[in-house]
Amino acid sequence: GGRARPPADLECGTIVEAHEKIDARLMQAGDHAGSTYYELHRFVAAALSAGAKPDVTLEDGALAVMMGVGAHESMATGLPVLWSDLVERYAHSGGAVDEPA
Repeated sequence: GGRARPPADLECGTIVEAHEKIDARLMQAGDHAGSTYYELHRFVAAALSAGAKPDVTLEDGALAVMMGVGAHESMATGLPVLWSDLVERYAHSGGAVDEPA
């Protein structure tokens, strides 16, 4: 099957490229160029501080997983997956994630 036309610009959002200096030891460790280390470090600091909130919310995590599901679906089908379709399919399903059709 052929590919569908690319989604409209509004569907894609905006990409911003930024470069951060990362300790070489973290780069060698892998895990998203050190971001996992920094995220966990800040999470533990917030968990140990009364009233502190972590940088990343449960909703942020759920949306990241939903994005990963969409990426896998796109790889499996060779077609773009619209964010609006993912939201409609999963955001109100109580978190149930089925295999792509």
